[in-house]
Amino acid sequence: MPYPLLLALAATLVRGVLCSPPPLHLPALSQNDAAATHAAKLTREEAVLDFSQPAAVCHNKVRAFVPWPGTFATFTMVEPSSSSSSSSSSSSSGETVELKIVRTRVGQPSSWQGGSEREVAATKDVLLIRCADGSVLEVRAALVG
Repeated sequence: MPYPLLLALAATLVRGVLCSPPPLHLPALSQNDAAATHAAKLTREEAVLDFSQPAAVCHNKVRAFVPWPGTFATFTMVEPSSSSSSSSSSSSSGETVELKIVRTRVGQPSSWQGGSEREVAATKDVLLIRCADGSVLEVRAALVG
């Protein structure tokens, strides 16, 4: 079917649904409290991202916690070590910053060929974080406060 014909058919169907009388009145039913499951209110502590989990798990947590409480991660900013013989690629002290995670995407393994899961690479647009299973999480974040 050509697109204009499908558009006209869809418009007719939508108009018919919106203009028709509502369906029969359905009575409200009481909930069986014995069969109900209580879900505790989410806390901000539950909203901290754990990068020792796979990138897909972190990504889904970010999606699940929108809009409240949102998701957060804490990073320590360090200067790269000038000594190439050191076993660690970073110095041990630095400023700690908390970032609100705005949006994520599970990246392709080729997005970043970084070293350990403790390293984070920054591009112009995103942070690239190596997660537990070797997957990469692309993160858009904002400073808290």
